[in-house]
Amino acid sequence: MLVKPIKARPLIGDIAAQRLWGKGTATPRVVDVLESTFPQQRAFIEDPAKLKWALCTRRAAKSYSDGLALAKAALEHPDLSCLYIGLTRESAKRIMWKDVQFNESELSAKFPNGSVIYLVGADSNEDERQKLLGQKFVLVVIDEAQAFGIDLRQLVYGVLKPAVADYRGAIVLTGTPGNLIKGLFFDVTNGREAGWSGHRWITHDNPYMAEQWAARPSGPGVLRQ
Repeated sequence: MLVKPIKARPLIGDIAAQRLWGKGTATPRVVDVLESTFPQQRAFIEDPAKLKWALCTRRAAKSYSDGLALAKAALEHPDLSCLYIGLTRESAKRIMWKDVQFNESELSAKFPNGSVIYLVGADSNEDERQKLLGQKFVLVVIDEAQAFGIDLRQLVYGVLKPAVADYRGAIVLTGTPGNLIKGLFFDVTNGREAGWSGHRWITHDNPYMAEQWAARPSGPGVLRQ
């Protein structure tokens, strides 16, 4: 796993490969994956709900939160699998590769404890989708859920819920405010779908972006909690 440098906060790859598992040691180190998270981010990741969502403005660390949640689940559950579903295979690769480089051909990251995080795009070919969706997962994250053109309700309830049932795993939907006024993500974020736990935060809540974002003008389209 090759880690790219970044300032101010630990990388998902750094947590998994360097700080958790040092060179030449057979014993994993204890590390708090969430040590650098801000309150809203931590509350979302630690929420024990099996169905949950997060609605955030751009640059609020939504996808980074997804990555931390996946890393946390992978580290806490040896020899199990997690799944990240992006809008496209390319976007899934681009978003997650900012912080950790996955196996380029499979788009997967294997952790020292045997757990694996897989990436897949909603636009992947049928064989690839079936290969991944036929597995068992302890956590599934669907990112940019507001923009999915496929039947998200069928994907979540018909395909993914059975896939997380064996491990009593969780399904997470994350996205930003969009123009669609129908579909599962719209329903759960507007209180029209029972059984989901919701989280909202804005860019100003992200301390790594608050200073830069403070200079930008606000308007009626800014998401408020």
